[in-house]
Amino acid sequence: MVVGLDETPDPEKLGSLVEAVRIRLTSIRSRFRVIVAYINVRAYWHALEEVADEFGICLLPSVYRGAESWDTGQIGASPLGVFRKYVDELLNEISRCVASD
Repeated sequence: MVVGLDETPDPEKLGSLVEAVRIRLTSIRSRFRVIVAYINVRAYWHALEEVADEFGICLLPSVYRGAESWDTGQIGASPLGVFRKYVDELLNEISRCVASD
């Protein structure tokens, strides 16, 4: 889906990555009521952030929302550390979605 568009953070490729993600999400949107994205790769985060409202995507972990930088010192953990540290946030969101059915 995004081969060649995600290997390094490149603002020039973001538009192409967003469009590739949008096309794929359009093809699968009818199969899902809710999309929860638990992302620790900045390029994917920015691409999904661009289409989140359009597809009703809940982006997690929330520590990255509005973050100017993903610097370990500012965020408090590396991307892998954040992924592990905020997994409860993911579980809570899934539980909330299941309970609303």
